[in-house]
Amino acid sequence: MWKQVVQKGDTVIDATCGNGFDTLAMLNLVADDYHDGYVYALDIQEDALDNTSLLLEKSLNSNEVSTIYEQIVSTFNR
Repeated sequence: MWKQVVQKGDTVIDATCGNGFDTLAMLNLVADDYHDGYVYALDIQEDALDNTSLLLEKSLNSNEVSTIYEQIVSTFNR
């Protein structure tokens, strides 16, 4: 269903990131060569945020992970 709505470069929210599988799927849909796509992953449980971070670190190459963290830091430091 997401593929019909979400496009490269979009900004999406995963409001309950859980173990990160949906976050990763969304990231693969929005990621583009210009780093314009964003996924905001949220959860009230710290374990869920930790699990999502671990999955992203395992699933993405180090360049992609550093880009994601740079975008997160720059977003929250605005």
